[in-house]
Amino acid sequence: MRLTLYTRAACCLCDKAEALIGRVRRDVPFEFEAVDIGADPALEALYGTKIPVVALDGEVVLVSRVSEFWLRRVLAGERSERLSQL
Repeated sequence: MRLTLYTRAACCLCDKAEALIGRVRRDVPFEFEAVDIGADPALEALYGTKIPVVALDGEVVLVSRVSEFWLRRVLAGERSERLSQL
């Protein structure tokens, strides 16, 4: 599994999401990459104020609010109706 966190500099929600991802990663193995959308105009246009955005294997699964509960569910393969609408 590959988890990507779309973030930007000076974003406190992004910093919290990255710390949370680090905690979950201690229990659940996955590849992780943080991508600064400020460095890419296309990503900036796509995600703008929605960050932090979490994608799992290229599919956006969490937007704006990243919680340990939902992150663990996503990593376990669960996709609720709420998640599929993101």
